[in-house]
Amino acid sequence: MTGTTRFLLIPALALLPALPARGAESGVRAVMREKHRQLLEKHCQSCHGAEKQKGKFRVDDLSFAIHDVQTAARWQKVLDAMNAGEMPPEEEKQPDAKAKTDFLEDLANTMVAARRTLADQHGVIALRRLNQREYKNTLRALLGVEIDVSELPPDTSAAAFDTVGSGLFMSGNQFEQYEAIGREALEEAARRQLARGAVKKRRFEVEETLEKVRAFHQENLDAVERGKRWVNAVEAKAALPENAGIVAELRKTARSSRELLRSWEKIPGAPAPEEFGFKTKENNADKALAASGNVVFPQYDAYYLSQPHLDTGAYLTINRQHQVNSWFYLGIPGDFPPGDYVLRVCIAATAEAPPSAAFWSSACRNTRAPTA
Repeated sequence: MTGTTRFLLIPALALLPALPARGAESGVRAVMREKHRQLLEKHCQSCHGAEKQKGKFRVDDLSFAIHDVQTAARWQKVLDAMNAGEMPPEEEKQPDAKAKTDFLEDLANTMVAARRTLADQHGVIALRRLNQREYKNTLRALLGVEIDVSELPPDTSAAAFDTVGSGLFMSGNQFEQYEAIGREALEEAARRQLARGAVKKRRFEVEETLEKVRAFHQENLDAVERGKRWVNAVEAKAALPENAGIVAELRKTARSSRELLRSWEKIPGAPAPEEFGFKTKENNADKALAASGNVVFPQYDAYYLSQPHLDTGAYLTINRQHQVNSWFYLGIPGDFPPGDYVLRVCIAATAEAPPSAAFWSSACRNTRAPTA
């Protein structure tokens, strides 16, 4: 698979070609009637003509055939100004009411035709890129690989559609992104071809998590003990007679004993939470207070560790802040070739598990493995 082949593949995948459609109409259809030129010459050109252009706007060179967006924009200004009564100004001579009404009606209809004409691509489908979904499906259909395309530019949507050509333009940078992902798909397809017939296995024993759970449980118990010792030490200093005045002042603003403990620095002799092992970048007093009141999670962990058969398996638990086997991660080594892998799981529900908890789900996170 040569570099040239790869390079040619990307534009074919990333872009939809411009194709002429049958029955395409051509020619200018939005044209103001010539009779209205007299109104412009009589009431507009003195301020918006060749010699004088108020507001940097002139009408003497304004084409009556609206063949491009720029001309349409100029006529739209004329329509807006005259509809609003801004032009001609009040101090200037006003056009005949019937002539003005006729002019505005013709101009409004001409602008409608102009919008239709300029929006019409004359039967040519606009060149656009494939969106993320289309590109991923195309790569899978052509090469049989699943590639992460989330790095591609987001698909702008109009009226909940993600295939509108006006939102799927292609810049040079975006072309490079499509090319990079296309090359990755080609390389993975090549690796799949080279690895045909290869068999790779990996066994994950969930009971290996037991020591981590035990260590985590012990850390929690230790933190609870250290947190309680810190709270007791601060409260002992706060109870000293010589600190009664300071503590009384602190209680005026402290809404709870917890807030009082957070002001430990203002209590003479009170020890810092860092002295009890709470050393983080966060508020260490909050860490110590949270640990001192952490009674539910250690009990939960202790209950888990009391379950039978932990030497031959593990229990899936409910998801909570301190996760204890609420999920298991089985990674595919980077040296495994791309391909289709089968996941086999030996699992059962305990008698105590309620029906709402007797289930499990799996998900695959698509990461890019090393190519070496």
